Amino acid sequence: MVFTAWLPKMPQSSLDPSWMFAMNQALSQHLTIGTDVVFSFGPYASIYTRSYHPATDHLMVLGGLYLGFCCFFASYLVFHKSPLLLQAGLIIVLSVFLNTLDPLLFYYPLLAGVLICTRSLHGDTSRDVFTTAIVLSPLGLLPLVKFSTLGACIGVMALLFVLLLYRRQPVLALSALLVPLLSLTLFWVVAGQALSGLPHYFRTGADIIAGYTAAMALSGSTEQTIYYVLGSIALVIALWRGRTEDRLSGRICLGLMFLGLLWVVFKASFVRHDAHAAIGGSFLFLAALVAATLVASNFHRLVIAFGFAYGLMIFIDIVPWQQALYQESMQQAQISGWRGIWRRLFDPGKMDADFSASLARLRTEARLPVLPGTSDIYSHEQTLLVASGNLWNPRPVFQSYSAYTPYLAELNRLHLLGKNLPDNIFFRVEPIDARLPSLEDGPSWRNLLKGYAPAASNHRYLILNRRDQGLELVPQSVSIVEGRIGETLAIPAYQGLVFAHLELEETLLGKIWSLFYKSGQLAITLVTSDGQERVYRLIPAMARSEFLLSPLVKETADFGMLFAAGEVKGQEVKSMRIEDPEWLSGWNTSYRVELTATPYQGDEAYLAAIDEIRTSD
Repeated sequence: MVFTAWLPKMPQSSLDPSWMFAMNQALSQHLTIGTDVVFSFGPYASIYTRSYHPATDHLMVLGGLYLGFCCFFASYLVFHKSPLLLQAGLIIVLSVFLNTLDPLLFYYPLLAGVLICTRSLHGDTSRDVFTTAIVLSPLGLLPLVKFSTLGACIGVMALLFVLLLYRRQPVLALSALLVPLLSLTLFWVVAGQALSGLPHYFRTGADIIAGYTAAMALSGSTEQTIYYVLGSIALVIALWRGRTEDRLSGRICLGLMFLGLLWVVFKASFVRHDAHAAIGGSFLFLAALVAATLVASNFHRLVIAFGFAYGLMIFIDIVPWQQALYQESMQQAQISGWRGIWRRLFDPGKMDADFSASLARLRTEARLPVLPGTSDIYSHEQTLLVASGNLWNPRPVFQSYSAYTPYLAELNRLHLLGKNLPDNIFFRVEPIDARLPSLEDGPSWRNLLKGYAPAASNHRYLILNRRDQGLELVPQSVSIVEGRIGETLAIPAYQGLVFAHLELEETLLGKIWSLFYKSGQLAITLVTSDGQERVYRLIPAMARSEFLLSPLVKETADFGMLFAAGEVKGQEVKSMRIEDPEWLSGWNTSYRVELTATPYQGDEAYLAAIDEIRTSD
């Protein structure tokens, strides 16, 4: 019931439901994950999102059942000889203290690694090979659900391979490597993906993971972070000291396994420190229960209990008791699961009907006209576009806030230059985390201005149609200016649009800090010709790509005015100042900005298409 969405969610609008729906829709249109569509999830994302789509329901249910069976099998082998209190604790955690699937996606590699590590003490038998194959096969599926689990899976595989070779168990060692790889290949093909797309999935996924820390970081409760670190220390020390009967190789393997997974979950929980922190609390519960099965001393189990307690303190600080018990927890998923099974058995058409009804409701909400040809939508409301009846033709990184490295932003830019570019764009300026608006898909803005023209607007979106012949936006002059963090940098006056590339590097200390925790957040203050001063969040990796610096575009109507007048009156940027509010700076104090001035003449005929947007904004 925890892994399988018998009664899944129907499509909804807003940021998160849109990417959930988009991943399902991509598979229904036979797009290649990692090439045509790039995100932090794979073809089995529906197992995580519990989001219904007729084209992916079988993957969600069968994949969830498979993970559920393997997790039960491994949990039984680990817990069946442990005290009843630990067994009951596991059931309670699964029933109440999970409000997302993330902790289980990291718990499973830990569970599988602990099981194989401890069983390898007994020799290399055919039964052990069979158990290893069953237990390790989900390590090939998990990265196809959520890509960020790849590091955890590879780490466990590598540790087991080295340990088993050291213990002279070559068959088990090879199984630890080959079984997950074969499993990954099989599940990829079953999802309808071509094998040739698998390397691209890893390439683009690696860039998403590499850029996540700097782009998506949010500050949160320091106490929660301390609780997690203290709980992790308690677990590792108790495990190391309590496994005195184990060989040194086994203690090292288990210690590294726990340390590595606790660190991965630490990043998942506290880089974007909001409700994500509950992931860390729930994982501490699960890790503590597994650790308690590995020690016999009551004293060491008491130390492990402190780790469990710290997890509880984090969880209840994030998730209120009433919500944990009745609303968002996996307990609710289990209760509703029985209704879902009944519905699937005795009213199999109900889900498709609910799906169609949800799309109809969203179509009314969106009020997007159906246009000839293919369409894309900026910045992230993919559900509204598909529900409207338009033919969806997404850019690779279909949520603009996720195009946060130069490589990812370039994929989107090239999409607008290729043969398969969309005929229509529904455009809205809607940055997240108070970012400078022009950073999100910034390199694509020049191509949007060149290749598209405003045709109309609805209450929220500027509707752009592809031009028969693209405009020429030739840079007139290029200059490089140097600045320092905390100091005001004057921007030379230019005619037309001013695009920028900003080079700002982390210090060695900053790189180390961001590896183990997260990057410091930067702010950029822009002073415009009307005398106004505005502060935005600056993402250095996004600013390294081209973005529009002047005029300042704050909202959708401002972007539309670029087409109509070639400028936004009073919004020419006169100066900028980058500030690092963190107490320990992780950035070099000096930076360089390359400014490219591009003449652009607007057409007043487009003004009518902008008016409704300005009123709505």
